Amino acid sequence: MKVGTWNAAAYKGAEKDIAWFVDGKGIAEGLTDLTVEDESESQDDAASQDRSSLDDREGVEDQEARYKKKKSTLPKNDPGLLPGGEDIGLYLLGLQEIVDVNSAAEALRPYTDPSVGQKWKSEMEAHLPRGYRFVAEQQLIGMLLLIYASPDVAADIKSVSTTSVGTGLMGYMGNKGAVTARIVLGETTRLVFVNAHLAAGTDKGAVERRNWDCGQVMSRTKFEPISDSMGLSQNIGEGIDDADFAFFVGDLNYRLEGIPGEDVRRLLMLHTRNEYDLSKKQGKKVDKEIARNQASIERRRENRTSTDSGVSQVSTVRSREDDDVQDEDIDAEEALDAVDDPASLHTTLSSLLPHDELHQQQKARKAFQGWQEGPITFLPTYKYDAGSVGVFDSSEKRRAPSWCDRILWRTRRDMLSYESTIAEEEESKRKDEEMKNNGMDEAAKDEEMLYDYDPDEDADESGSYDEYDDAPPGTVITKEGFADEISLEAYVAHQRVLSSDHKPLDAIFSFKYDAVVPELKSKIHQEVARELDRAENEGRPNVTGL
Repeated sequence: MKVGTWNAAAYKGAEKDIAWFVDGKGIAEGLTDLTVEDESESQDDAASQDRSSLDDREGVEDQEARYKKKKSTLPKNDPGLLPGGEDIGLYLLGLQEIVDVNSAAEALRPYTDPSVGQKWKSEMEAHLPRGYRFVAEQQLIGMLLLIYASPDVAADIKSVSTTSVGTGLMGYMGNKGAVTARIVLGETTRLVFVNAHLAAGTDKGAVERRNWDCGQVMSRTKFEPISDSMGLSQNIGEGIDDADFAFFVGDLNYRLEGIPGEDVRRLLMLHTRNEYDLSKKQGKKVDKEIARNQASIERRRENRTSTDSGVSQVSTVRSREDDDVQDEDIDAEEALDAVDDPASLHTTLSSLLPHDELHQQQKARKAFQGWQEGPITFLPTYKYDAGSVGVFDSSEKRRAPSWCDRILWRTRRDMLSYESTIAEEEESKRKDEEMKNNGMDEAAKDEEMLYDYDPDEDADESGSYDEYDDAPPGTVITKEGFADEISLEAYVAHQRVLSSDHKPLDAIFSFKYDAVVPELKSKIHQEVARELDRAENEGRPNVTGL
């Protein structure tokens, strides 16, 4: 299963680059730590051939030189580094800003223009393998959701329902919000896909607006009731929390907090400049930006006093005194592991991620409680100069790079675990209050006892039953009682897609689900019907004459 998200920033012709999603193209392997688990020897051989053909792939300078709107910007002869095509059973793509949402005409339009979405559908279907079937779409102004399935998976899909939630102007307009879809796989598994565009901005209240948007999408999304095989329907429609597997993707707009943008830009472009010939135009541009940011950093250091609270920011971001040292001078055998190398991309990302607002809000339990995300081993996805692989915003605003675009997921197991933790904490607080009301808190203080609840240490598991006690990791017991399995295989940004100021992002999951076999189901229904008829006939009273 492949899940993708991309903010196309209303660039004309961006749909021409859809092969990044279907075929796994446009990855700069030097700017991400990409690993894909694959136990198939034949696929391993194919992957090896693809990697050897990377030598024939178009270079960054040539790719950027032919950047033109309305034409594909992907590098020529790119073999693709991710599974795609027929290897994928289910494609779920979320797009944002396929139209200019900052335009008053678009934001206030009383209807959604379907012609733009149709362009994306046409390009998607042109790249999918023959036989793949359209499952669902939903558009709300600039947000578009598309789902396609292979023939065998499509046969298992039922109860498709799509809907939208606007959270923009006045709390309801569709320039921000989400489009969502619910499908039922194999009559056993509820799967929900949310494509969102949350509030933008870096001002003080922006984070709270994003959290509010998230809460509105979660609470207001309702799907059509599910009908079972007997034609019976639920009384009310289900929401996102009723899903066995839910995916929340999009431009969530969370930024890097508490760290100067100049520091971030300089650190990251020290890595992206390795993609360029420094004697050419774009290479010179990157070097110029690095020098500009370094000068700003030096001025800030000179003006800092000994009591400046910003000292911690300098220590958070490492200093590179040897920026001009060439990597080729280092013996490959003596090169440090990325985890230990202070000059590695891994180290740089590790120093920045603690400043990520989304991680901070999750930790504070203000948004996306219980949701998971794969390891971030790629550069921030925003904001770049369109037409460039690694030139961060060189406009007057010089926006600080951030991981605005994200892919999160939550299983029924994750949700129940989080709810259990909350319930245990509430119960602990209730007991503490009872003890205080009974005057037992003073005695506890005398004995230096603490009643703060720690779920890892204080949870009482005696006598409790957990359906996951014997379940292996990755197993999820669905609402219908079936055991499904999910695991993340890859989570990566496509750095060499040039047609937007955002870089697209996708995740690949290995997903196993139980499915009802239609022929056996029909046979069982017939047998049960016969047994019921027989029992009814035998149970009828006989009337005899006297």
